[in-house]
Amino acid sequence: MELEQSGVLNDIQFGEIIEHLHNKFRSKGFVVKQGFDFHSYKEICKKRKGRLYSYHFDEDKLDLYDGNSFYLVVLDGKQKLIGTIASFKDCMNTTTIAQLFDKRYTRLYGGATGKRHAPSAHRISGNVAYMGDLWIRPKVQSAGLGIALSSMATIIALRKFQPDYIYGLVKPALMDKGGVHNAGYNHLEMQSIDWVEDPIDFDNDFWLVSSDFAYLNYYAGRLLDQIPRNGSW
Repeated sequence: MELEQSGVLNDIQFGEIIEHLHNKFRSKGFVVKQGFDFHSYKEICKKRKGRLYSYHFDEDKLDLYDGNSFYLVVLDGKQKLIGTIASFKDCMNTTTIAQLFDKRYTRLYGGATGKRHAPSAHRISGNVAYMGDLWIRPKVQSAGLGIALSSMATIIALRKFQPDYIYGLVKPALMDKGGVHNAGYNHLEMQSIDWVEDPIDFDNDFWLVSSDFAYLNYYAGRLLDQIPRNGSW
């Protein structure tokens, strides 16, 4: 199936990709559900033993609603939590995410920032979607479900928000496994946030990963092309 002349997928094509990714989870006996109630999400996240809840998705601290955010949860046949990921959109106009680091991140986590954020943090602005809170239960991490879940969230965010950029923060240990590229990010920068005073309950050692609208549509087109047309995996 060819892309529209503009290179942007239509709703049918987006739906094909999302359904294909759903089927990958179904083949493992899992189901992916989308939600918008972040008070409920906070309760869901308590089932992620050992993983702290992210203030990025705390409805008591940020204005989260159906139009600007969503989350995905993966459940097994017994409704046991297998995975999570979440996203929200900021309409920042000329504000950059470097300025967002200085204001929102210090408000949420404390600490103090300097001026040497990753270079693209000073460039990324406009209609920007943050992607985070990716977690997969350790026993199923080797099944490639983390990439599938991240890909699904990226495609949903692209369709729902039409963002100028999607960005996320990734631990250094995950940068050499190829998953970041496979999840739709083509721009990677180390030491994303310049913390001059360490924050509270926030790992300050992250890479900044991002993609712009053009690349996100290219990535979506690649996913569409990879769908088998004979119904097999």
